[in-house]
Amino acid sequence: MRSAWLRREGWVVPRGWEKTLGVFAAVSTRSLGDMKDPLNFERRVRTLGFESPGWVGGQQVHGRRVRFVTGPRAVDWAATDGLLTGRTGFALRVFTADCVPVFLVDPIRKVFGLVHAGWRGVQNGIVGVAMAGIARRCRARPKDLYVTMGPHIQSCCCAVGSDVAGLFKGIPGAVVPGKGTFRGRPMLNLAGMIRAQVVRAGGLTSQVTTAPWCTVCDPHFFSYRREQTDRRQVALLRAKDELTE
Repeated sequence: MRSAWLRREGWVVPRGWEKTLGVFAAVSTRSLGDMKDPLNFERRVRTLGFESPGWVGGQQVHGRRVRFVTGPRAVDWAATDGLLTGRTGFALRVFTADCVPVFLVDPIRKVFGLVHAGWRGVQNGIVGVAMAGIARRCRARPKDLYVTMGPHIQSCCCAVGSDVAGLFKGIPGAVVPGKGTFRGRPMLNLAGMIRAQVVRAGGLTSQVTTAPWCTVCDPHFFSYRREQTDRRQVALLRAKDELTE
């Protein structure tokens, strides 16, 4: 079975999204350095043709606030973990190390979203909040959405305490038993829960995909869990300008 994502010159990208959905969606790898370093970030994205400030981001707080934006912004929006837009010409941006970057695209209504989802955001239903925002603001239908999750800590490494595991009690597949060095410990299945949230909101499971890489297992990505680092990869989503022509 072919992977839903590909490696491409320092980035990983969802297979076919640029051609079929008309968007540039990507997550950087360690080889491009710390993307939270402003100078490094600008240098790297200029090679993609982005001009400063051709992006907008949020001050990520592991919350559930999703903001609809209409253009680039030099300063990050306060306390914002999700971004939605119906405009082209600029990129949505989130930073991750182990949390899930969730990309949402409705190619019919031409609406785009990018969400930063850690376990707190998943528990608080941030992806459902984003889908509701798209439906409310743009009259989009959930079944028209394509959703993909970038590299993140997967269930093989997402060990949590019983207190955190208890928050997800009763959610099928949310907590799985650990194996190997994690034997006997509860492990969170973030991708499984996000997929379930999308489907519960009316999305189609056939239009939800996940990158194959665990950020803890794969040294090509920064991982807070593995190395307690402040360095981050960046996730970017930008619609092609010709979508509005």
